[in-house]
Amino acid sequence: KMVPGATIAKDPKVTVVKGSEACWLFVEITETNNTFGDNNAKCLSYDVQAPWQKVDGTNNVYYTTVDATTAAKGAEYPVISSVTVNPDMTNADMDKAEENHPTLTFTAYAIQKDGFATPEAAWDEINPTP
Repeated sequence: KMVPGATIAKDPKVTVVKGSEACWLFVEITETNNTFGDNNAKCLSYDVQAPWQKVDGTNNVYYTTVDATTAAKGAEYPVISSVTVNPDMTNADMDKAEENHPTLTFTAYAIQKDGFATPEAAWDEINPTP
């Protein structure tokens, strides 16, 4: 249940399965119905955890690298640990948010590290611009 100012624990993770190759690992965070009020403030806010870093030129894509040793063993990479409900939301905003269901969707991508010098080049290969 959303309450203004509340922090809600979350644990989305990206998993690299055992036996994988060294790779660029990406997570794309899509926000749906996550604004309220005339200024379109966010209903839910979050902080992306280390080792994730923002891909230059994107608003919602983060990356990390996975070396060959770690990929061979497999690993989990937490993305966020919680979301915070905007403390400025009024009862009317909360009613609207419950009706619209603010949603954060996490989509993971991986591509072998060999052949790409930068995360931007690897991301462009995964998600080419039309």
